[in-house]
Amino acid sequence: MFGHVVSVGGDCQPAHQIRRVTGHEEAHFFDWLQLRAEGVARLVEEDFDGFLGDARELALVREPYAYVCESRYGARLLHDLPLTDDFLAHAEVARQKYAFLAQRWRDLMDSGSAVLFVWCGDEGRDAIFRLAAALRRRREGRPFHLLALRSDLQEPGWLLPDVSNRFLRQPEPYAWTGDDAAWDAHFGRAASTKS
Repeated sequence: MFGHVVSVGGDCQPAHQIRRVTGHEEAHFFDWLQLRAEGVARLVEEDFDGFLGDARELALVREPYAYVCESRYGARLLHDLPLTDDFLAHAEVARQKYAFLAQRWRDLMDSGSAVLFVWCGDEGRDAIFRLAAALRRRREGRPFHLLALRSDLQEPGWLLPDVSNRFLRQPEPYAWTGDDAAWDAHFGRAASTKS
């Protein structure tokens, strides 16, 4: 049984579904970021060093949709800053929020409770291998499991320690919140995953 279920990205869908399924509203660092698995791994490896700290690494992108791009780790921020030309005027508030969430993450990493990390995206085994390795180093022997969900194709089991990879059906037409029934099925299986 897991004491915590936490999103590690790659977008907002895992955080939404974790809240829906568990009823827990506690925010975590990766909940509302769009971020590739490599960026998540680097943030964990580097203990969030410099995230949002340099205005030169932040840029407003307008196409194909509006977001603030953080270039050090490759994060896309859609919710934490206004998507207007004056977004930098609000950067300090976002920095404070993420500093608070980084400390919450550190506390979670030091917890003895088993943690289920949930990632959803289109990256394959190599990217998830690095993410799982970063989590393993940071957990320092404390129990965890990484549920890696791919919504673009089905793959055979990756046979990575502490990792389950599965296909996640998306709704048609697509909705960012995901398919509730598909998520329910995965959480039911994940709850019985040996950690």
